[in-house]
Amino acid sequence: MRKRNALPSQEYLKRTFDYRDGCLLWKGPQSKRRKAGSVAGTITPRGYVRVGLNGVTYSAHRLIYKLVLGSEPFEIDHVNRVRHDNRVENLRPISRSGNTHNSKPKGMFGIRGVCWDSVQSRYRAQIYINKKKIDLGSTKDFFEACCIRKRAELHHPDY
Repeated sequence: MRKRNALPSQEYLKRTFDYRDGCLLWKGPQSKRRKAGSVAGTITPRGYVRVGLNGVTYSAHRLIYKLVLGSEPFEIDHVNRVRHDNRVENLRPISRSGNTHNSKPKGMFGIRGVCWDSVQSRYRAQIYINKKKIDLGSTKDFFEACCIRKRAELHHPDY
């Protein structure tokens, strides 16, 4: 996991930026590259907006969250999963595991916790609870494996 830079104060951010529709706009007289009113930041190959400020690069969603709401949570989630959609209503503080649950499903079938066990020629259901993998069993039916996984997810209090 990458180290996060401490954010500037909310007062400094208010002096430096305006916020409009999920974008940071530069305030006041700037350099030749940064004109007042122009959009701050660029979209990275991973889809996040990054903003350079005083020689330090920050995630725009973190700056926006602090600018508008005044706090600095460790994790911020994009509710709709669109990494460059930095509207305040699309950002929420969340735990690391909660942020992972809102990510796109991974795996061959697009269903989190269901995979193909080629040794047994069966679908295997599994779940991670507190960083520990729990095997929920296997079945020849894909839909049944999905149901087993979903049932475990709904009934486990730590998930």
